[in-house]
Amino acid sequence: MPGQLLGRITSLGVLATVAFDPLSCVLAGLLLPYGTVTLFLTCGGAVLACTGLLATSRTVRSLR
Repeated sequence: MPGQLLGRITSLGVLATVAFDPLSCVLAGLLLPYGTVTLFLTCGGAVLACTGLLATSRTVRSLR
């Protein structure tokens, strides 16, 4: 990854973590009555979906 992008990528990661933390707690609370298996499968599916979207992006793949 180019050095000039490292700070920008890190700041976006921190922003997403801080901004979406309350939302993820609410979603986890809504899914918890359906069981922890459902909760973890849903979260894992979301991570896999994001990974798949990033893997298909030419812009992301070209950052080497």
